[in-house]
Amino acid sequence: MLRRAQILRYLRLRYLGWAGLALAFAAAVFTLYLDSRVRSEFEGRRFALPARIYARPLELHVGLRIAQSDVEQELRDLGYPEVAREGEFGWFARSGNELEIAQRAFVFWDGPQPAKRLRVAFEGGAVTALRDAEGAELPLARLEPLPIGGIYPANNEDRVLVRLREVPEHFVHALIATEDRQFYTHRGFDPRALVRAALSLASDKIQGGSTITQQLVKNFFLTPERTLQRKATELIMAVLLELHYDKSEILETYLNE
Repeated sequence: MLRRAQILRYLRLRYLGWAGLALAFAAAVFTLYLDSRVRSEFEGRRFALPARIYARPLELHVGLRIAQSDVEQELRDLGYPEVAREGEFGWFARSGNELEIAQRAFVFWDGPQPAKRLRVAFEGGAVTALRDAEGAELPLARLEPLPIGGIYPANNEDRVLVRLREVPEHFVHALIATEDRQFYTHRGFDPRALVRAALSLASDKIQGGSTITQQLVKNFFLTPERTLQRKATELIMAVLLELHYDKSEILETYLNE
């Protein structure tokens, strides 16, 4: 009788061992799958931007038949205010029959054009002089074209991507203080925040326990459904994301997402 009990115990332990190995193997395969997905979808800022469609750019040159008022209206349509702003670009100022234009940079089909200052003189409904800020004559100056439309991606979203360095520092501090105070110290998830969120379920004041990294994973890779499976997947992917990318990349993507 004792012998039989020992055999049964041995078989149970053996089955449990094989089951544990099978679960560990499945978990490893699932983690590798998630790791591959994180790296393939997160690389290179994956946001789908619309293709912009522009009108033909206005090309200024001496002898061009165009009224000064038409050039001024073109600049207004481009969002250029009629006020001088030293040290900035994207404005124009009028002085009699001359315009001073602080032209914004733009990437044309044949290459980028840097921001620059222009002086354009008019007489008799035509351009009579075109010079740069130093007074040197210019053969041609192209104003940035007017946007007239766009071809949007499948989700019909329009985006203007920003770099983290372009975001006001006080906004970043306020975001972290509100959403994830331990952002720069945790490795994807905050155990204390998860405990607080679990305890809050028993009260009327429910708290969220997701870090910025977890929120990014949920918005970027997963669905908003509330299940234990989705939450476990979110935790694993958050850790993997933190292993492959630094905090600034994660925060920048979170802001754009």
